[in-house]
Amino acid sequence: MFSQRQIIENPVVLRREDLFENKFVYRQLIARGLFFRVIPSTWKEISYIRLLEKGLTYEVPVDGDGLLIAYKAMPRK
Repeated sequence: MFSQRQIIENPVVLRREDLFENKFVYRQLIARGLFFRVIPSTWKEISYIRLLEKGLTYEVPVDGDGLLIAYKAMPRK
């Protein structure tokens, strides 16, 4: 699974911060740890990502394509 992957350590990610009355901003933060930048290409990969929890097991990168999946959440071959 995830044939297109790249290892990234301590990436910069986007996180949504709710302010008040349906207002929010996006902040750039450094996510500590080891992540894989992946670009899903099959329905099986997309279904797997939908099972993960945003902010804990996957993040949205500030730059580039794809998603960042935590090393601990990556399926083993």
